[in-house]
Amino acid sequence: MTGLYLTVWLAAGLAAFIFGYLTVEPGVLPPLADLGQSWLGIAVGAGYAYFGIKQ
Repeated sequence: MTGLYLTVWLAAGLAAFIFGYLTVEPGVLPPLADLGQSWLGIAVGAGYAYFGIKQ
């Protein structure tokens, strides 16, 4: 179940990031771009925590 949750979270977040920043004209869907940017920050933070990386 955890693997399914992570897979869906990664797919949805990556899709929001790609469609919000790379394929949609700037300013057309700001909430989607904001969601993608927030997801990227959370994903990076989760990666740092998971792998125990210290700054």
